[in-house]
Amino acid sequence: MTPARSVPLYDDDEGHVILSVTVFGQDEVPGLDALTEHREADGVRYDIESSSFDETDAGARADKLNDAILERVALLGPAAEALHRADVWVRFFVTLPRGAETLRADTVRALADVNATLWIDA
Repeated sequence: MTPARSVPLYDDDEGHVILSVTVFGQDEVPGLDALTEHREADGVRYDIESSSFDETDAGARADKLNDAILERVALLGPAAEALHRADVWVRFFVTLPRGAETLRADTVRALADVNATLWIDA
């Protein structure tokens, strides 16, 4: 459990978080067949469910973010082996409010299982 904070880090911090997940590959990625696929000149792009939420309480925000990441990792589960191909790139792009955020160890391991690169915009 993440330690809770009852006040935001900054007075104007509304706790807005955006998470988007995209998989890029030169060729189709088996196991992602049910997800939205876009053909591009240099390969295939899969846009996985995006999410956003507002949470000013840091502890609750961390829990929501970890849950959102794990939900998207689960969508990638059927393709886990193929996501480790050299031509595949998995991007978890997270936009965070100012300050710090916490990812649990199990979330970090789950990201590694699907070969994810974490992009953070804070």
